Amino acid sequence: MIVKEFRLKLYPADYYRQRNYYLNTLGFKITHEWDRQDSKGVMFQIGGATLEFMWPVEEGLKDIATGSGLSLEVEDVDSLYLKLKDDVSIGHELRNNPWGDRSFGIIDPEGYNISFFTKHDK
Repeated sequence: MIVKEFRLKLYPADYYRQRNYYLNTLGFKITHEWDRQDSKGVMFQIGGATLEFMWPVEEGLKDIATGSGLSLEVEDVDSLYLKLKDDVSIGHELRNNPWGDRSFGIIDPEGYNISFFTKHDK
């Protein structure tokens, strides 16, 4: 099997709050969006993957998957932490991890955990 694209599709309870948080607070770029009366969706390109939010929430998809989250490698985790810390809910403070990276975590408005990390220089 050859996978041509990885797309994570989520169904937030509050579509516009989630869309605006990822666009305005986190600064991700929209690659595609639609806003029709019967359906809404937005796609953000994040590294080599696509994060997609859709509405309406399909039955059976209303609850956050327990233990789920995103991990995003960034160039400078310290600078990003300073930029975001006053505007987001911090899940874990900036720290050095024994597996070789420096990270911090946030919790988005829907309760998803997002970790940002930078690998240590060897």
